[in-house]
Amino acid sequence: MRLTLASLREFPRSRMSWPAMLELVLVAVLGTQCARILWAAVTPVGAFGDWRPQPVIEMTPRARAALFAGFDPFYRTAPVQTNTQTVTGLTLQLFGTRVNEASGGGSAIIAGPDGAQASYAVGDAIVSGVILKAVAVDHVVLSHAGSDELLFLDQSKPAPVPVEAPRSSLRADRMRTELGLVPRTGAGGLVTGIAVAPAGSGDAFTQAGFRPGDVIVSIDGRPVRASGDVQALVQTLNPGAQVALQVERGGVVVPLTLVVPN
Repeated sequence: MRLTLASLREFPRSRMSWPAMLELVLVAVLGTQCARILWAAVTPVGAFGDWRPQPVIEMTPRARAALFAGFDPFYRTAPVQTNTQTVTGLTLQLFGTRVNEASGGGSAIIAGPDGAQASYAVGDAIVSGVILKAVAVDHVVLSHAGSDELLFLDQSKPAPVPVEAPRSSLRADRMRTELGLVPRTGAGGLVTGIAVAPAGSGDAFTQAGFRPGDVIVSIDGRPVRASGDVQALVQTLNPGAQVALQVERGGVVVPLTLVVPN
């Protein structure tokens, strides 16, 4: 074929333009992605591999005992008892422990053979040849004669039985007879309160919480304004009653609850 100037001028016109080629490539990519999406939608997805769950593997009693012999899941920093640790026969008594979980150390209050209590940190010598090696919640580990020995808190003593507090012998009849209640009058003969004084043995006066010189100025939120308030107060002193009083004491008004036992 012979190239001429005219043929060279006609050659670029017969070639595809770049925008058209780019458009063709994008259409091809879009068609490929649509085909992949359609394939993923119509193709069923099944399980891969063995779908059955793995069976539970149970440890034998011997393996379980061996595991927990060297590991405490509830107190991981505590010294673990091994076959080489025995309860000490030294005349020592453990009274308390303090475990420092941050540093892994701690301290303990131990009484020596003389009965004197002292605080020891991990690494201290308690007596000659006995070192405090580790501290746990209820026991400590002692290094003695090249072996580890355990010293436990003494938990053999039963807890003290709570003793019920004796009930007050301040009864309603005693309060009525052993509290001297006298109206206090001010200017013009107006009643401004009820003066309280001990009468009889004086036990009712003290047990009720009164002090010499007390003056009742209010009963259950109602100010004392008449001599009849004395009788009204006496009538409220029934078994199980609780009377809210305002008492003038040394120039200051203080609250006082008068409790009458059943």
